[in-house]
Amino acid sequence: MSNPKLALIPSGYKEDEVYSILPNDGSGDFSFVRVGAGTRVNKDGLIETIGASTDDIPRLDWLNSECPNLLLEVQETNSVTYSESSTGKTLTGITLTDNEAISPTGELNAMLMKEDTSTGKHRFTTNSLFGLGGVGYSFSMFVKKNSDNRFIFINAGAFIGVSGSFDLDTQAVTGSVQLLNNYGNGWYRIGVSATKSGTGTGNIFVQMQQGTTDADYTGDESSVYVWGLQFEQTLTPTSYIPNLATGSTTRNAETCSVTTPSGVTQIVETFSDDTTNTITSIPTTYNISNGRIKKVIMT
Repeated sequence: MSNPKLALIPSGYKEDEVYSILPNDGSGDFSFVRVGAGTRVNKDGLIETIGASTDDIPRLDWLNSECPNLLLEVQETNSVTYSESSTGKTLTGITLTDNEAISPTGELNAMLMKEDTSTGKHRFTTNSLFGLGGVGYSFSMFVKKNSDNRFIFINAGAFIGVSGSFDLDTQAVTGSVQLLNNYGNGWYRIGVSATKSGTGTGNIFVQMQQGTTDADYTGDESSVYVWGLQFEQTLTPTSYIPNLATGSTTRNAETCSVTTPSGVTQIVETFSDDTTNTITSIPTTYNISNGRIKKVIMT
């Protein structure tokens, strides 16, 4: 292979800019744009918000990686209100207590979901959500075990047509539930995704269960920790968007671009999972693809 004309391995950055390692005179550095805040997993493994007071701060993200990846995403909006607290939730057969555990941000702001001793459902309901028919949506949340022999059941059947369970002991999933990522310290992000069949509003139920199905049972005051609820218009859940009040919160789209050096015949993007995207139709201005980018090599 010939020597690269440009090589980006994410490590250095400043406002508006991501540094390439080749060329080393600054001529190959990338311009970065995002208006407003976004979250990332920092080198300590904690979710943090960057760019809240200064726009155009790139997100170098360490999620499940020993080296940072450049995180680039499209615009998405979280429409679950009070995504980190009990406010705005309808409770059935449970209590939901705020600030009871250390969340994936490293702060004492996770909720304790505790079943009572009644027989029936043990769950909370989100605020009313809206979806368009024929459009893909995802609901996601962070969960952590506190008691043995309990499952989280996401019931979105009446709203977007999917449901399923997550075993807090073994991390096994059933139905449409996906285990999205392990965030360490016992925290897992799980979710469901589906294309909505018809336009309208609805709710999503987050239930404690003794098994993998949606069933009534007699509670014994077992509990689980929950945090970071998100409903967004995509079939692939994106990074967490805190929505700490009523209404919704949007993370704006990001772009990271550079004028392509002369003579480039191939651009290879490598993602955090080591999959690649090879570009042979070379643009004058190259925009990095969305995703978690491990490196970009131009030859």
